[in-house]
Amino acid sequence: MLKIIRNIAITALIIGVGVFIYFNIGRPVVFSAMEIENTQSYDFCPNPDNTEYELNLDAFDGKLPSKDSYDYCRLSLKCNVNYRSLLTLEKLETYVESIDTENKKYVIYSCEGGLGDGELPLSHEKTHLNTCMFIYVGDLKSEDAVKERLTDIAHHTKVKILYNIQWLGNKEKTYQFPSNFTEYSYLRIGE
Repeated sequence: MLKIIRNIAITALIIGVGVFIYFNIGRPVVFSAMEIENTQSYDFCPNPDNTEYELNLDAFDGKLPSKDSYDYCRLSLKCNVNYRSLLTLEKLETYVESIDTENKKYVIYSCEGGLGDGELPLSHEKTHLNTCMFIYVGDLKSEDAVKERLTDIAHHTKVKILYNIQWLGNKEKTYQFPSNFTEYSYLRIGE
């Protein structure tokens, strides 16, 4: 009888250690698609003199295609983050790694995303990350055409996610929205 109890205890301990290693070292962070958001605003127009971002104007002969702010939109790729480790998450950042579609030429620039010190999730918390791109849509005549261009870009964009976990160091993951993902929202500000 004592042998059976000992075997059960050893088995439970091995399973417990395996689960601990899986959630803390193997897969401490899980990413999933949340939403593709299109925002247009009266006060947004890229500034070609701003050196903070490298503007992609190759498709437009080196000049902005329009000065009307409603000819551009901000595409935000929102990603759920489920942090499952007991260790401290010290950094969480994202950036656009690549865009593999013909519509890439309409992306004027992209912004890095991430969470600051006060926003980082503690162990076993959920949050979300945004990676933004500013896209020219002034040549399109309908909201359906805008949505089609933006979802095409979203489905063909690879986002690099960098994170740092206490004692485990820097890790990175490439994430791409699934091609069948359809959660899309449209927000027009300031009319």
